[in-house]
Amino acid sequence: MIARLIETIEIRKMTNDDLRQVIDIENKSYDFPWSEAVIKDCLVNNYDCYVAGQDNIFGYMISKITNQDSHILNLTIDSDYRGQGIGSNLLDLMIKECKLHRSNYIYLEARVTNTIARNLYQKFGFRSIGVRKNYYRNKLGREDAIVYRRNLLI
Repeated sequence: MIARLIETIEIRKMTNDDLRQVIDIENKSYDFPWSEAVIKDCLVNNYDCYVAGQDNIFGYMISKITNQDSHILNLTIDSDYRGQGIGSNLLDLMIKECKLHRSNYIYLEARVTNTIARNLYQKFGFRSIGVRKNYYRNKLGREDAIVYRRNLLI
């Protein structure tokens, strides 16, 4: 029997030792990636940062969890490993952590053109609550972001 990738990975807190792989995935995934300094700053300032993988990192999530409102800032899966449930597992962890911290809502933004991510968020109960005009940079200039919210009060 062959194990599926999702059954063999672990999700854990991101450490400084993970930075090189996280930055590599970030640079591979986006035309305008977060800088190494920004990602390091998230770790230094105790943002809620997770990686999915073991020796190799397949994806990561950078978020801020509070006892009121929480925010997913960056959820990225290496393009070679998308569609295997890694993003779903990271979202599931986020929802559980937010409930433990008694957050009321989880917020996030997604590119209008990123229908795969938007479908995933909607599958997890996130609902569109607005648009941020020209929020993301892209090769043509700027593009809008859909703002999503997941209610945890229910």
